[in-house]
Amino acid sequence: MSASGWLRPLVLVAAFSNAVAAVQQPSPTGTIFGRVDLGSVPAGDDFAEAVLLSPEWAVAWNAEVQRRIDDDFSRNIAAVDRDRDLFGLIAERAEREATMAVIARMRASLGGNLGDAVRTIGADGVFEFTGVPYGDYRVIVVASISGAGRIWSGAVAVRSSVPEIVEVLETVR
Repeated sequence: MSASGWLRPLVLVAAFSNAVAAVQQPSPTGTIFGRVDLGSVPAGDDFAEAVLLSPEWAVAWNAEVQRRIDDDFSRNIAAVDRDRDLFGLIAERAEREATMAVIARMRASLGGNLGDAVRTIGADGVFEFTGVPYGDYRVIVVASISGAGRIWSGAVAVRSSVPEIVEVLETVR
C-alpha cells in the first residue's frame, strides 16, 4: 500500500476521534441569577415572570422593537418634534408589544411549552436560570401588579461558570 493509501484511513480515524470527543464534552454553561424590585408584594391576581431569550430570540426581539419604533415614529414625527417625551412612550410601547409578539412566536415554535425559558418570580423578586450555554441573552421581566402591566428588559452575557447577576433596582415599568 502506498503512503497515500494508508494515510487516508488514518486521517478519517483522527477526524472521527475528534468528532466523538467534541460530542462527549458538554458545552460550557453558566447561571443567570436575578432580583427584581416589584415595588410591592404581589397579591391576588398579580404575577411576575422572567423570560430568557436565547441569542436567536434576542436578535428577533431587538429587530421587532426597532421595527415598531420606526413605524410609530414615522407616523408621529410631528408630535414627537413638539413633545420629545413622546419618544420614550413610543419606545416603551414598542418593547411591550415586541415582547408579547416574540413570546407568542416562541410558544408557537416550541409547541406551547416555553419550559426552561420562563421562571415565575416570587414575592422576594428572585429568579434563576441554570445550565445556560455561553452566549448573549436578553432577560425580560413581565409583570402585572395591581392590574397594571409592567415590563423590564436587559442584556446579559454568559461567558463563564461564575453566575451573571441581573439586578433591577427600580420598579418594573
